[in-house]
Amino acid sequence: MAASVRYISTDLPLPELAFFRSVIPMAIVGILILQQRKPFFPSPRKPLLLRGILGTGGLLCFFHATQNLPMSVSGILVWCTPAVTYVTARLALGEKLGIKTLQWLLVAAFGLLLIFSPVWFADIKDNNALAQVNFVDFSIGLMGTLFAGMVFVTIRSAAANHTNYSIVFSFSVTASIITGAWMMTSFVMPNHKLWGILIVIGVTGTLAQLALTEAYRNAPAALVSSMGLMQAPFAIAWGVFMFAEQLTALHLIGIVLMGIGVALASRAHARE
Repeated sequence: MAASVRYISTDLPLPELAFFRSVIPMAIVGILILQQRKPFFPSPRKPLLLRGILGTGGLLCFFHATQNLPMSVSGILVWCTPAVTYVTARLALGEKLGIKTLQWLLVAAFGLLLIFSPVWFADIKDNNALAQVNFVDFSIGLMGTLFAGMVFVTIRSAAANHTNYSIVFSFSVTASIITGAWMMTSFVMPNHKLWGILIVIGVTGTLAQLALTEAYRNAPAALVSSMGLMQAPFAIAWGVFMFAEQLTALHLIGIVLMGIGVALASRAHARE
């Protein structure tokens, strides 16, 4: 999804991207809820509303960072999310990870370092990253990591009384209302190609939300959030196949280390 957002970020405004990312899941999950003949917003509604507001904030920050920050800088923000989630889950839910799990997550983080290091070194040498980064843009991206940490906690809290469908639906409805109203001020009619990409963003976003919600229901928030580090290898793969980007030896080593680290962290946690 991130690759698709970056691909069309110069063609469509932020609220329009966020709206279609939200309204398509709302339609898909809404149909699934109707088929089950369940209420759309079951009680208690406060956790659902909180999930919707925090999720919308995180979504807008994520899209803004994807549109406006260089890959090297957005990579730093990817690192921040699991750390923020770990602290938030520890304080709010009392969750903690074992030593072996943390050790393997550090291996995955080192793999991420190898993936981004060529870009970081090039930016430092040429001073490209500092020239392209706006403090406000970076602050918005960092705020997105804070929203993400709080979202993971609210999902875990809401999971005690709500199904995955109702949690995802409440977020999608809230985001659709907020971004839809904002979109009216700067709507750009997409062409056929952009419509196709928007549908891809919406469908993949739906699958990701359902999968993550189920994961947060059954595993510690910090562990599941760390799995998000794997978005870097997938983004690289999309870059290779869609944009003919170069794949270096450091990329390959980093991808392997991240895969091993995440897999063994999950295994270690299951045994703790």
